[in-house]
Amino acid sequence: MMKVLVATSFRQGDRADDRCDTVEGELVVVPGPGCGDATCECQRAFVGLASRGVTTTALVKRRTLDFPAYEAVLADALAGIGWPAGTDPDPAVIELVVRETTLIAQVFPVGAVVERHGRQVRAR
Repeated sequence: MMKVLVATSFRQGDRADDRCDTVEGELVVVPGPGCGDATCECQRAFVGLASRGVTTTALVKRRTLDFPAYEAVLADALAGIGWPAGTDPDPAVIELVVRETTLIAQVFPVGAVVERHGRQVRAR
């Protein structure tokens, strides 16, 4: 069992620019560094691994999952969208994203709804 971040619609609408194009309960990750524009949605969104949609809220949950299984889900998601363009996903990048996302989940209690602002994640 490990703590992970999953998509949630709970607390959506607390902010005028909230967005949820994900499937409730799907695994989400913190995407790459984004475009650098502090007002862009990419600075606030988590990315769903099944839907490839984005959400501005995530829920901390315990899942029967281990690092290799989580990495496999992320690798499949990346391969499914062809990112990086025309290449197989880099295992080092996959490991980094999974570790970063699970480390974020460890900071918060199960059931906490979190949001992002750039590299900062905080309880909502």
